[in-house]
Amino acid sequence: MNAGTIRTARLRLRPPCEADVPRVAEALDDWTVAGWLSRTPYPYTEADARQFLLAPQPGSRERWAVADGASDRLLGLVTLEPCAEGREAGYWLHPDAQGHGFMAEALAGLLALADTAEPGLIVVATIHPDNYPSRRVLERCGFRFVEERPIDRPRRRGTGQVHLYRRNSG
Repeated sequence: MNAGTIRTARLRLRPPCEADVPRVAEALDDWTVAGWLSRTPYPYTEADARQFLLAPQPGSRERWAVADGASDRLLGLVTLEPCAEGREAGYWLHPDAQGHGFMAEALAGLLALADTAEPGLIVVATIHPDNYPSRRVLERCGFRFVEERPIDRPRRRGTGQVHLYRRNSG
């Protein structure tokens, strides 16, 4: 599905590159970002960022840098990776990019491409029950709450539950 670059009104979604490493490391070493993520190491270093961004990805995992459309400055990252339901969306924004509607715009752009490439695709996302900004992103992009699910180990913010959201293509 990765077709190079996706443009939205304010953003450019593109493959991550070496120049993104410092911004990724800075963002994911910030607890206000890392605390919501389940698989990201903390503390987070530039070596972690380089390995994550530049290493080959298994299977059909899609990873997009969310960049400012004018300056190309990295704002965050959005992913779609295979899961039992279809694809699972994941995302984060640098702290200085939060609260501006960037992630809803980025995710909507990526979902539009996914709908064209894979008609009927089901996309899910799991979030921490207290992550209200993430809930708003999902709802703005047409996701609906499905259920609360237990997880096998508590997440960083101390819960053994996640909220599952689902979006059907179209």
